[in-house]
Amino acid sequence: LPVCEEGYIINPISFSCIRFVFDYTTWDDAKHKCELSGETLAVFPTMANIKWLNSYLDGYDSIPQGK
Repeated sequence: LPVCEEGYIINPISFSCIRFVFDYTTWDDAKHKCELSGETLAVFPTMANIKWLNSYLDGYDSIPQGK
């Protein structure tokens, strides 16, 4: 498994490092912000990835709620 920088977690399905940013924006704006930072907007293309994401977020206590 790769070693992730501080503030990132490992996705054990895709073996990639992920950083969650809880901003309400459009997909295009989020993608643009990621690219400006030299990063790639995460895509969860398989059900295994989506299940992992859901199980991770289930344990996350401070996800901001929508407006």
